[in-house]
Amino acid sequence: PATADSGYSASAAPTTGLRTGDTVTLTVSGLSGNYSLIRTFPLTFTFGGRVRTPDTATARYGSTTLQPNQPGQLNYRTPLKLKVKALSGLTVTLTSLTPDCGVAGNVITALKGTGVCAIAATTKGSFAYAPLFVNFPFYLNPAQQTIQTKWSKPTARKVGASVTISASSFTTNMEQPVSLSTVSTSCTVTSTNGGWTVRFTSAGSCTLTATAEARADKWTAATASTSYNVH
Repeated sequence: PATADSGYSASAAPTTGLRTGDTVTLTVSGLSGNYSLIRTFPLTFTFGGRVRTPDTATARYGSTTLQPNQPGQLNYRTPLKLKVKALSGLTVTLTSLTPDCGVAGNVITALKGTGVCAIAATTKGSFAYAPLFVNFPFYLNPAQQTIQTKWSKPTARKVGASVTISASSFTTNMEQPVSLSTVSTSCTVTSTNGGWTVRFTSAGSCTLTATAEARADKWTAATASTSYNVH
């Protein structure tokens, strides 16, 4: 509170945590003749008597550079490291504004394979720069599923021979089951407990194809092939 020589007193609130553009209420009270007088005045606070410079930021992942509100691309369950630099040089904090993406530090992960997520980049501001709040949106896409194979290097096989391939010979980055098939006329594929038996029935080329199915809005299908020369 401050007391003027005229007998009036004045107080302001709030007095802490103020930023440029915030409103402070000044209350003046006292006596005017036989009447009690209370007046309030809204004031606009300026930081140190000056207006701070608006901040901005750019984002980068891989070889792609983004400006605020410029959409990027993000695949399901494929972590993306987003490097955001503010003009002010202040530390930038990333948060997800939508439930379709998760953020840990500067790593963003899509929790869906379609839609859009919004990533907010903020700073606390400084004496020279106003606080930053910008949005970096991302279009969400299905993940690219791949098959990792452990089957042995194909060699020439004789007609009438067979080979057993274990299901553990295949894994995918989406942890999905894999099937084995052939459209070749020189061999057959039969499912067995824990894998498949390939029988070579006639001379020619036997091509085996491992397939992992797609899942709508999550990931794509994947295939991997190998061939045997049957004689």
